[in-house]
This record gives sequence, C-alpha cells and structure tokens, in this order.
Amino acid sequence: QTSRGCPYRCTFCASLPGQTHRAWSPAALAQHLRFYRELGASTLLLTDEVMNLDPERFTAVLETLREGNLRWTPVNGLRADRLRKEHVSRFGFCLGFNLKVSAESGDETLLRDDVRKGLGPEDVERVARWAAEAQEPLQVHYILGFPTETIAQANQTLALAARLHEDHGAAPRAQVATPVPGTALHREARERGVLREEPDRFALLASFVGDPQIDPPQLPARLQTALLRLLRQRVDQARDPGLLLD
Repeated sequence: QTSRGCPYRCTFCASLPGQTHRAWSPAALAQHLRFYRELGASTLLLTDEVMNLDPERFTAVLETLREGNLRWTPVNGLRADRLRKEHVSRFGFCLGFNLKVSAESGDETLLRDDVRKGLGPEDVERVARWAAEAQEPLQVHYILGFPTETIAQANQTLALAARLHEDHGAAPRAQVATPVPGTALHREARERGVLREEPDRFALLASFVGDPQIDPPQLPARLQTALLRLLRQRVDQARDPGLLLD
C-alpha cells in the first residue's frame, strides 16, 4: 500500500466508508521499492483503497514507481475524476498492466442515490478518450443489479459500456452487485427484502461474476444475467466484425 483509507462512501465497498486518507510520502515509498527489489520482486499489487485521491501526490508516486523499475497495478483501480491527462500518458512505461477505472453505472441518478460513488459517467468517458489518444489499454468496471435499479437504468450502463468500447477501445468488465456482509448495500438489500438468500462470505466470487444475490422485482436476477451476456456478445461482435457479401 502507498496509502490507507478512503473518504468516499460507495455502498458496495467492503472497506469502512468515510475513513481518513493517510498516505506515505514518495520518499518512503522509494525506500520500500529498493527493499522489494533486493528481495527479487518484479511486480507489485498495490491495494490502496483510493491510490490517486491527491492528484499532485499521485504524480510524484508515478515518478517514484517509474524510477523503481517494477511492474505494478492498483488492485482496486483508480478514480476517474482524480486522474489527469498526464497521469494516463505516463502509465505506458511504469504500469505493466491495463489502466483500470470504475464507472459502476451509466445512470447519474443511480450513481448519486444508490451507489454514492461521487463521480459521473462524463469523468470515465474523459479518461477513456485520453487513454485512446495515448494508445493506453483501459479497463472500465461496471455493476448491474442495485436494489432500486430499473431496466432503463441498467440499459444506460450497458449503453455506456458499449459506446466506450466501440468509440475508445475501453474494455468493459461488468459484474452484478454483490451484497458483501457488513456493507451498506447488504443492509439495504436486506431491508428492502430483495436478497435471494444471505450470501455465503466464503463463496462470494460466484456472485460477483454472474450469480446475482439481489433480486429486485424491477430488475430480477435472471434479467441481470441475461443483460451481462448480451453485453459480452456485443463486445465480441465489435472485436471480430464480419463482412457480408450478397
């Protein structure tokens, strides 16, 4: 970690919401990088909750990581609204993995009221445009199936994912909303009576990748699965276009 804590309050996050953000200095990080290299490490998985909260500090961290000559990736992705264009252009020589940001939803009302992410689709689209200009591979994460989400709102998310992929080459990574015990999402789903069953904390991965545990009447679990399948089909078709001759 280069920092700890996150001041944001995303309802699905298993970290404690609204924490104070505490960050190492780039000088302290440089000392640790030297230690890791002496151990023979070649790759770092950085588990900061929000690595780029302070854009100025993040610029210095990028330089430190580049000088450390190690591949690295932020496991939790980066906040699109805290990225700058020069950050995106610097990733090619110090990241070693795809740049990752999270949109969660394409619907601003859902983002504000149910997800509480604190950013908008325009922030993600701006980063997708920068990444395409810099020829930097980008992954964008999306979530379907929040307790109050409607079919129209889900389609907003799918439309954003498809457009960013087709216009800017941003690879979509979509999953269903998973009510991890202890999160605000879990409490809301239970209070609204839309939990299919209490999630098994030791088998959560299946829920993330396509076994919805939240089953609201306006966006039932079976429809969430179908929508994810349709998005994957559209991405596959865009990746391998066909030419028809009559």
